[in-house]
Amino acid sequence: MLKFKNSVFLAIFILAIFLYHGNYVSFAFGEKYPIEELAHGVHKSEGTITEWSIYNREQIDVTTKAAFESKEALLKKKYAHFQWSIQKDKEVWKAVGVGKEKKYGINEKIQLLMTLKKEHHQSYIIYDVKGKQWSQEVWSYFNPYLTKKNEELFTGNFESFACIRGHFNDNIKGVLSLGSQKLLKAFKADSVEELSEEAFVSVTAYTEMWEDVLLTQDQQRMNLQIAIRNQGMGEKTTFVVGTPIITSEY
Repeated sequence: MLKFKNSVFLAIFILAIFLYHGNYVSFAFGEKYPIEELAHGVHKSEGTITEWSIYNREQIDVTTKAAFESKEALLKKKYAHFQWSIQKDKEVWKAVGVGKEKKYGINEKIQLLMTLKKEHHQSYIIYDVKGKQWSQEVWSYFNPYLTKKNEELFTGNFESFACIRGHFNDNIKGVLSLGSQKLLKAFKADSVEELSEEAFVSVTAYTEMWEDVLLTQDQQRMNLQIAIRNQGMGEKTTFVVGTPIITSEY
């Protein structure tokens, strides 16, 4: 059973990056990005978007330190306008390039990651983008840009995670459960697991909107997570929603 607590961080992107591997249906080129449907569902639920993110990754055939350094050099040459940093220790080798799309200030990060576990090395290429503004104009502009980057970085199907952060303006009593029900309805989703506290509600759910599926420890299908927090008297009620899981602190 997936457990949720306040300020939980689903740390699947460092050494635990492989936690759900095998249960996840990869994203294919040409498919509609889930972030667009997430945003539509949030607006339908009368939520305001304050941040959105997409996290794409693909396992690659880089199994030696020499191969890693060769791939690292290619990435640094192709994306020379990015700011690069290199980390190499006993457990993980990582090359990180950071850039920013200028028109809408969308932050980009390219990572080459290799874990060193005795003789068994695993490597991933990761493309992570985050934006503050969301509108159809922004998405229409960035969509082909994102597709081009994915085609440059990935060789085939890749895993894709989408996440939206925002707030509800309604501070009435019961807004936490009301907000989660609105979001579940917007995504035509059924709750799989829930945690409800006085100022915090989290829901794991399943919707047929996306084929991407993870399995809980109870072998239940899930591909949507919702977390809603009441910030206190007079403050806005914030939420985070992600598919197939939330990929940030909440």
